[in-house]
Amino acid sequence: MRTTQMLLLALLATAQARLANVRAHEDLAVTTKPPDAKTTKLPKSFSWRDHNLLAPSWNQHVPKYCGACFAFGAAHALQDRTKIARARVKDDAYNGPDLLVAVQVLLNCGGEDSGWGKAGNCHEGGSATSAYKWAKNFKGWPSATCFPYQAEDGLGCSGDTICRNCMPTTGGEHACWAVPGDAGDAHPCDDGGTCATSPYPRIVVAEHGKLPGSKEIGAQKASEAIQREIIRAGPVTCNLDAEPLLTYVNGIAAANPPLGRGANDTDHVVEVVGWGVADGKEFWEIRNSWGEYWGEAGFGRVLRGVDDSMIESSCTYAEIGGWGAPGVSYQAASDEDGDAIELVSTPASWVWEPAVGGVVEPSRAAVVLLVAVVAFFVAYLMLRRREAS
Repeated sequence: MRTTQMLLLALLATAQARLANVRAHEDLAVTTKPPDAKTTKLPKSFSWRDHNLLAPSWNQHVPKYCGACFAFGAAHALQDRTKIARARVKDDAYNGPDLLVAVQVLLNCGGEDSGWGKAGNCHEGGSATSAYKWAKNFKGWPSATCFPYQAEDGLGCSGDTICRNCMPTTGGEHACWAVPGDAGDAHPCDDGGTCATSPYPRIVVAEHGKLPGSKEIGAQKASEAIQREIIRAGPVTCNLDAEPLLTYVNGIAAANPPLGRGANDTDHVVEVVGWGVADGKEFWEIRNSWGEYWGEAGFGRVLRGVDDSMIESSCTYAEIGGWGAPGVSYQAASDEDGDAIELVSTPASWVWEPAVGGVVEPSRAAVVLLVAVVAFFVAYLMLRRREAS
Protein backbone atom coordinates (compact mmCIF):
# COMPACT_ATOMS: atom_id res chain seq x y z
CA MET A 1 0.00 0.00 0.00
CA ARG A 2 2.89 2.37 0.72
CA THR A 3 4.14 1.89 -2.86
CA THR A 4 0.71 2.79 -4.16
CA GLN A 5 0.60 5.99 -2.12
CA MET A 6 4.06 7.07 -3.22
CA LEU A 7 3.27 6.50 -6.87
CA LEU A 8 -0.03 8.35 -6.60
CA LEU A 9 1.66 11.26 -4.86
CA ALA A 10 4.28 11.39 -7.61
CA LEU A 11 1.57 11.44 -10.30
CA LEU A 12 -0.31 14.16 -8.43
CA ALA A 13 2.85 16.27 -8.09
CA THR A 14 3.49 15.94 -11.82
CA ALA A 15 -0.06 17.03 -12.61
CA GLN A 16 0.22 20.02 -10.25
CA ALA A 17 3.54 21.10 -11.80
CA ARG A 18 2.11 20.83 -15.28
CA LEU A 19 -0.95 22.83 -14.30
CA ALA A 20 1.23 25.44 -12.57
CA ASN A 21 3.10 25.90 -15.83
CA VAL A 22 -0.21 26.45 -17.62
CA ARG A 23 -1.30 29.02 -15.04
CA ALA A 24 2.05 30.79 -15.21
CA HIS A 25 1.63 31.21 -18.92
CA GLU A 26 -1.94 32.36 -18.51
CA ASP A 27 -0.73 35.05 -16.10
CA LEU A 28 1.97 36.01 -18.60
CA ALA A 29 -0.55 36.44 -21.37
CA VAL A 30 -2.51 39.09 -19.46
CA THR A 31 0.43 40.91 -17.91
CA THR A 32 0.42 44.69 -18.16
CA LYS A 33 4.09 44.82 -19.07
CA PRO A 34 6.29 42.78 -21.40
CA PRO A 35 8.40 40.16 -19.57
CA ASP A 36 12.03 40.93 -18.83
CA ALA A 37 13.79 40.68 -22.19
CA LYS A 38 17.10 40.00 -20.42
CA THR A 39 16.05 36.75 -18.81
CA THR A 40 13.10 35.39 -20.78
CA LYS A 41 13.67 32.39 -23.02
CA LEU A 42 13.72 33.49 -26.65
CA PRO A 43 11.41 31.79 -29.16
CA LYS A 44 12.93 30.01 -32.17
CA SER A 45 11.10 32.37 -34.49
CA PHE A 46 9.44 35.74 -34.07
CA SER A 47 8.38 38.59 -36.32
CA TRP A 48 6.51 41.78 -35.57
CA ARG A 49 5.04 41.40 -39.06
CA ASP A 50 3.19 38.26 -37.92
CA HIS A 51 1.39 40.39 -35.31
CA ASN A 52 0.34 43.13 -37.76
CA LEU A 53 2.34 45.70 -35.82
CA LEU A 54 4.41 47.15 -38.64
CA ALA A 55 3.62 50.44 -40.37
CA PRO A 56 3.70 50.77 -44.21
CA SER A 57 6.93 50.52 -46.21
CA TRP A 58 8.88 53.26 -47.99
CA ASN A 59 10.88 53.37 -51.23
CA GLN A 60 13.97 55.57 -51.20
CA HIS A 61 14.49 55.29 -55.00
CA VAL A 62 11.47 57.24 -56.25
CA PRO A 63 10.80 59.78 -57.64
CA LYS A 64 14.54 59.42 -58.35
CA TYR A 65 17.56 57.74 -56.80
CA CYS A 66 18.59 58.99 -53.37
CA GLY A 67 21.15 57.27 -51.16
CA ALA A 68 19.18 57.86 -47.96
CA CYS A 69 18.87 54.25 -46.80
CA PHE A 70 20.00 55.41 -43.34
CA ALA A 71 17.00 57.74 -43.10
CA PHE A 72 14.50 55.16 -44.32
CA GLY A 73 15.87 52.41 -42.07
CA ALA A 74 15.52 54.75 -39.10
CA ALA A 75 12.08 55.90 -40.26
CA HIS A 76 10.82 52.32 -40.57
CA ALA A 77 12.08 51.42 -37.09
CA LEU A 78 10.65 54.55 -35.44
CA GLN A 79 7.28 54.13 -37.11
CA ASP A 80 7.09 50.47 -36.10
CA ARG A 81 8.24 51.05 -32.53
CA THR A 82 5.61 53.76 -32.24
CA LYS A 83 2.91 51.42 -33.55
CA ILE A 84 3.99 48.74 -31.08
CA ALA A 85 4.02 51.25 -28.21
CA ARG A 86 0.56 52.46 -29.19
CA ALA A 87 -0.75 48.88 -29.10
CA ARG A 88 0.44 48.66 -25.50
CA VAL A 89 -1.01 51.97 -24.36
CA LYS A 90 -4.24 52.27 -22.46
CA ASP A 91 -6.28 55.22 -23.77
CA ASP A 92 -3.85 56.51 -26.42
CA ALA A 93 -4.22 60.30 -26.65
CA TYR A 94 -3.37 60.30 -30.36
CA ASN A 95 -6.37 59.00 -32.28
CA GLY A 96 -4.90 59.03 -35.77
CA PRO A 97 -3.91 55.99 -37.84
CA ASP A 98 -0.30 54.77 -38.19
CA LEU A 99 2.01 57.73 -37.68
CA LEU A 100 4.59 57.99 -40.47
CA VAL A 101 7.49 60.46 -40.65
CA ALA A 102 8.56 62.88 -43.39
CA VAL A 103 11.95 61.67 -44.62
CA GLN A 104 12.28 64.74 -46.83
CA VAL A 105 12.23 66.97 -43.74
CA LEU A 106 15.29 65.14 -42.43
CA LEU A 107 17.02 65.82 -45.75
CA ASN A 108 15.89 69.47 -45.61
CA CYS A 109 16.96 70.16 -42.03
CA GLY A 110 19.54 67.44 -41.45
CA GLY A 111 21.20 67.14 -44.84
CA GLU A 112 23.64 69.70 -43.48
CA ASP A 113 23.92 70.93 -39.93
CA SER A 114 21.13 73.48 -39.59
CA GLY A 115 21.36 73.62 -35.82
CA TRP A 116 20.22 70.09 -34.93
CA GLY A 117 23.19 68.13 -36.23
CA LYS A 118 23.93 66.62 -39.62
CA ALA A 119 21.97 63.43 -40.24
CA GLY A 120 23.05 62.80 -43.84
CA ASN A 121 21.83 63.36 -47.38
CA CYS A 122 21.16 61.71 -50.73
CA HIS A 123 24.68 62.05 -52.10
CA GLU A 124 26.85 61.38 -49.05
CA GLY A 125 24.61 58.99 -47.18
CA GLY A 126 24.58 58.89 -43.39
CA SER A 127 23.87 56.56 -40.48
CA ALA A 128 20.82 55.50 -38.52
CA THR A 129 22.53 56.84 -35.40
CA SER A 130 22.85 60.29 -36.98
CA ALA A 131 19.18 60.15 -38.01
CA TYR A 132 18.07 59.25 -34.48
CA LYS A 133 20.28 61.98 -33.03
CA TRP A 134 18.84 64.54 -35.42
CA ALA A 135 15.26 63.51 -34.59
CA LYS A 136 15.97 63.81 -30.87
CA ASN A 137 17.53 67.26 -31.26
CA PHE A 138 14.71 68.37 -33.57
CA LYS A 139 12.21 67.64 -30.79
CA GLY A 140 10.34 65.15 -32.93
CA TRP A 141 10.35 63.91 -36.52
CA PRO A 142 7.40 65.59 -38.33
CA SER A 143 4.55 63.59 -39.82
CA ALA A 144 4.80 62.40 -43.42
CA THR A 145 1.75 64.56 -44.19
CA CYS A 146 3.88 67.65 -43.55
CA PHE A 147 6.11 67.45 -46.61
CA PRO A 148 6.27 64.95 -49.52
CA TYR A 149 9.38 62.92 -50.22
CA GLN A 150 11.20 64.35 -53.25
CA ALA A 151 14.54 62.47 -53.03
CA GLU A 152 16.25 65.85 -53.18
CA ASP A 153 19.01 67.65 -51.31
CA GLY A 154 19.27 71.41 -50.90
CA LEU A 155 15.64 72.44 -50.49
CA GLY A 156 16.56 74.45 -47.38
CA CYS A 157 15.29 74.33 -43.82
CA SER A 158 12.52 76.80 -43.03
CA GLY A 159 9.02 76.71 -41.64
CA ASP A 160 7.40 75.79 -44.94
CA THR A 161 9.96 73.07 -45.72
CA ILE A 162 9.35 71.48 -42.33
CA CYS A 163 5.57 71.38 -42.47
CA ARG A 164 3.37 73.26 -44.92
CA ASN A 165 -0.18 73.66 -46.11
CA CYS A 166 -1.39 75.15 -49.38
CA MET A 167 -4.80 76.43 -50.40
CA PRO A 168 -6.22 77.91 -53.64
CA THR A 169 -7.01 81.60 -54.05
CA THR A 170 -9.75 83.24 -56.09
CA GLY A 171 -7.21 84.21 -58.73
CA GLY A 172 -6.43 80.61 -59.54
CA GLU A 173 -3.08 80.66 -57.80
CA HIS A 174 -2.34 79.00 -54.49
CA ALA A 175 -0.92 80.20 -51.20
CA CYS A 176 1.35 78.09 -48.98
CA TRP A 177 2.39 78.65 -45.40
CA ALA A 178 4.19 76.93 -42.56
CA VAL A 179 2.16 74.75 -40.23
CA PRO A 180 3.12 75.55 -36.61
CA GLY A 181 5.22 73.15 -34.62
CA ASP A 182 4.05 73.89 -31.10
CA ALA A 183 0.90 76.04 -31.05
CA GLY A 184 -2.39 76.45 -32.85
CA ASP A 185 -2.46 79.31 -35.32
CA ALA A 186 -4.37 80.80 -38.23
CA HIS A 187 -2.77 81.81 -41.54
CA PRO A 188 -3.92 84.10 -44.35
CA CYS A 189 -5.40 82.31 -47.33
CA ASP A 190 -8.05 82.75 -50.00
CA ASP A 191 -7.62 86.50 -50.52
CA GLY A 192 -7.76 87.65 -46.95
CA GLY A 193 -9.56 84.74 -45.34
CA THR A 194 -7.96 82.60 -42.70
CA CYS A 195 -7.19 78.89 -42.56
CA ALA A 196 -6.73 77.43 -39.11
CA THR A 197 -4.13 74.76 -38.47
CA SER A 198 -3.01 72.79 -35.45
CA PRO A 199 0.53 71.78 -34.45
CA TYR A 200 1.82 69.02 -36.69
CA PRO A 201 2.06 65.47 -35.33
CA ARG A 202 5.50 63.98 -34.83
CA ILE A 203 7.40 61.03 -33.35
CA VAL A 204 9.71 62.05 -30.51
CA VAL A 205 12.98 60.22 -29.85
CA ALA A 206 13.91 60.10 -26.16
CA GLU A 207 17.22 58.25 -26.44
CA HIS A 208 19.15 56.13 -28.91
CA GLY A 209 21.99 53.66 -28.69
CA LYS A 210 24.15 51.00 -30.32
CA LEU A 211 23.94 47.29 -29.56
CA PRO A 212 27.16 45.32 -28.94
CA GLY A 213 28.46 44.08 -32.28
CA SER A 214 30.10 40.95 -33.62
CA LYS A 215 33.59 42.43 -33.31
CA GLU A 216 33.09 43.13 -29.60
CA ILE A 217 31.31 39.99 -28.39
CA GLY A 218 31.09 37.61 -31.36
CA ALA A 219 28.29 37.02 -33.84
CA GLN A 220 26.25 34.62 -31.68
CA LYS A 221 26.14 36.87 -28.62
CA ALA A 222 25.53 39.90 -30.83
CA SER A 223 22.59 38.04 -32.39
CA GLU A 224 21.06 37.38 -29.00
CA ALA A 225 21.44 41.05 -28.03
CA ILE A 226 19.64 42.02 -31.24
CA GLN A 227 16.86 39.50 -30.59
CA ARG A 228 16.29 40.72 -27.06
CA GLU A 229 16.12 44.34 -28.14
CA ILE A 230 13.66 43.52 -30.95
CA ILE A 231 11.38 41.61 -28.65
CA ARG A 232 11.66 44.24 -25.90
CA ALA A 233 10.62 47.32 -27.83
CA GLY A 234 10.47 46.63 -31.58
CA PRO A 235 12.60 46.48 -34.73
CA VAL A 236 16.17 47.79 -34.91
CA THR A 237 18.35 49.17 -37.69
CA CYS A 238 21.46 47.30 -38.87
CA ASN A 239 24.27 48.06 -41.30
CA LEU A 240 25.17 45.43 -43.86
CA ASP A 241 26.85 44.81 -47.22
CA ALA A 242 24.06 45.21 -49.78
CA GLU A 243 25.65 43.16 -52.58
CA PRO A 244 23.51 40.00 -52.08
CA LEU A 245 20.38 42.16 -51.94
CA LEU A 246 20.89 43.56 -55.44
CA THR A 247 19.85 40.26 -57.04
CA TYR A 248 17.63 39.00 -54.22
CA VAL A 249 14.20 37.61 -55.11
CA ASN A 250 13.06 35.42 -52.20
CA GLY A 251 14.16 32.88 -49.60
CA ILE A 252 17.38 33.34 -47.65
CA ALA A 253 19.84 35.64 -49.42
CA ALA A 254 23.01 34.10 -50.85
CA ALA A 255 25.69 33.64 -48.19
CA ASN A 256 28.08 36.55 -47.88
CA PRO A 257 30.54 35.65 -45.09
CA PRO A 258 32.43 38.51 -43.41
CA LEU A 259 35.91 37.17 -44.31
CA GLY A 260 37.64 39.62 -42.03
CA ARG A 261 35.51 42.61 -42.97
CA GLY A 262 33.85 44.78 -40.34
CA ALA A 263 31.18 47.42 -39.80
CA ASN A 264 33.16 49.99 -41.78
CA ASP A 265 32.84 47.79 -44.86
CA THR A 266 29.05 48.02 -44.93
CA ASP A 267 27.18 50.21 -47.40
CA HIS A 268 23.49 49.89 -46.57
CA VAL A 269 21.05 50.21 -43.65
CA VAL A 270 18.01 47.98 -43.20
CA GLU A 271 15.38 47.39 -40.53
CA VAL A 272 15.42 44.02 -38.76
CA VAL A 273 11.90 43.02 -37.71
CA GLY A 274 12.35 39.43 -36.56
CA TRP A 275 14.03 36.07 -37.05
CA GLY A 276 13.31 32.42 -37.82
CA VAL A 277 14.60 29.09 -39.11
CA ALA A 278 14.10 27.62 -42.60
CA ASP A 279 15.49 24.27 -43.76
CA GLY A 280 17.72 24.20 -40.71
CA LYS A 281 19.18 27.65 -41.42
CA GLU A 282 18.74 30.49 -38.96
CA PHE A 283 17.87 33.83 -40.53
CA TRP A 284 17.01 37.46 -39.85
CA GLU A 285 13.85 38.95 -41.35
CA ILE A 286 14.73 42.37 -42.73
CA ARG A 287 12.77 45.18 -44.32
CA ASN A 288 14.48 47.02 -47.14
CA SER A 289 13.65 50.50 -48.45
CA TRP A 290 13.53 49.63 -52.15
CA GLY A 291 9.77 49.32 -52.54
CA GLU A 292 7.35 46.44 -52.11
CA TYR A 293 8.27 45.04 -55.52
CA TRP A 294 11.67 44.11 -54.07
CA GLY A 295 12.12 40.71 -52.43
CA GLU A 296 9.24 39.28 -50.44
CA ALA A 297 6.86 42.26 -50.56
CA GLY A 298 9.69 44.57 -49.49
CA PHE A 299 11.10 42.14 -46.93
CA GLY A 300 13.93 39.63 -47.14
CA ARG A 301 15.93 37.08 -45.17
CA VAL A 302 19.63 37.04 -44.30
CA LEU A 303 21.61 34.30 -42.53
CA ARG A 304 21.70 34.81 -38.76
CA GLY A 305 24.40 34.24 -36.16
CA VAL A 306 27.40 34.19 -38.52
CA ASP A 307 27.74 37.92 -39.24
CA ASP A 308 26.63 37.30 -42.82
CA SER A 309 27.03 40.54 -44.81
CA MET A 310 28.28 41.96 -41.46
CA ILE A 311 24.67 42.34 -40.35
CA GLU A 312 25.55 41.71 -36.70
CA SER A 313 28.45 44.16 -36.69
CA SER A 314 26.56 47.41 -36.11
CA CYS A 315 22.91 47.62 -35.05
CA THR A 316 21.21 50.60 -33.45
CA TYR A 317 17.90 51.42 -31.79
CA ALA A 318 15.89 54.37 -30.55
CA GLU A 319 13.63 54.80 -27.53
CA ILE A 320 10.30 56.42 -28.35
CA GLY A 321 9.58 59.47 -26.21
CA GLY A 322 6.05 60.13 -27.46
CA TRP A 323 3.89 60.74 -30.50
CA GLY A 324 1.10 62.98 -31.76
CA ALA A 325 0.49 66.73 -31.86
CA PRO A 326 1.63 68.72 -28.79
CA GLY A 327 -1.22 70.39 -26.93
CA VAL A 328 -3.80 68.63 -29.07
CA SER A 329 -3.38 64.87 -29.16
CA TYR A 330 0.10 64.11 -27.82
CA GLN A 331 0.84 60.84 -26.02
CA ALA A 332 3.99 60.76 -23.91
CA ALA A 333 5.83 57.47 -23.49
CA SER A 334 6.35 58.17 -19.77
CA ASP A 335 4.55 60.12 -17.10
CA GLU A 336 5.83 63.20 -15.30
CA ASP A 337 7.80 61.04 -12.87
CA GLY A 338 9.53 59.21 -15.69
CA ASP A 339 7.63 55.97 -15.12
CA ALA A 340 6.52 53.98 -18.16
CA ILE A 341 3.00 54.63 -19.36
CA GLU A 342 0.36 52.11 -18.34
CA LEU A 343 0.49 49.14 -20.66
CA VAL A 344 -2.05 46.54 -21.68
CA SER A 345 -1.59 43.04 -23.07
CA THR A 346 -0.51 42.94 -26.71
CA PRO A 347 -0.96 40.47 -29.57
CA ALA A 348 2.73 39.76 -29.16
CA SER A 349 2.44 38.53 -25.57
CA TRP A 350 2.27 34.93 -26.72
CA VAL A 351 5.77 34.94 -28.17
CA TRP A 352 7.16 34.76 -24.66
CA GLU A 353 7.94 31.47 -22.96
CA PRO A 354 8.43 31.01 -19.21
CA ALA A 355 12.11 31.10 -18.30
CA VAL A 356 11.81 27.63 -16.71
CA GLY A 357 9.97 24.67 -18.22
CA GLY A 358 8.07 24.25 -21.45
CA VAL A 359 5.18 26.34 -22.62
CA VAL A 360 1.54 25.28 -22.60
CA GLU A 361 -1.08 27.62 -23.98
CA PRO A 362 -4.00 28.54 -21.70
CA SER A 363 -6.48 26.95 -24.10
CA ARG A 364 -4.85 23.61 -23.31
CA ALA A 365 -5.11 23.99 -19.54
CA ALA A 366 -8.31 21.98 -19.24
CA VAL A 367 -6.92 19.19 -21.42
CA VAL A 368 -3.74 18.99 -19.34
CA LEU A 369 -5.71 18.78 -16.11
CA LEU A 370 -8.12 16.18 -17.52
CA VAL A 371 -5.28 13.96 -18.74
CA ALA A 372 -3.57 14.21 -15.36
CA VAL A 373 -6.75 13.24 -13.46
CA VAL A 374 -7.48 10.30 -15.78
CA ALA A 375 -3.90 9.05 -15.46
CA PHE A 376 -4.16 9.34 -11.69
CA PHE A 377 -7.27 7.14 -11.44
CA VAL A 378 -6.09 4.59 -14.02
CA ALA A 379 -2.86 4.13 -12.09
CA TYR A 380 -4.80 3.86 -8.85
CA LEU A 381 -7.13 1.15 -10.18
CA MET A 382 -4.25 -0.83 -11.70
CA LEU A 383 -2.32 -0.81 -8.45
CA ARG A 384 -5.38 -1.83 -6.40
CA ARG A 385 -6.00 -4.73 -8.77
CA ARG A 386 -2.37 -5.83 -8.56
CA GLU A 387 -2.41 -5.71 -4.76
CA ALA A 388 -5.72 -7.60 -4.60
CA SER A 389 -4.31 -10.45 -6.73
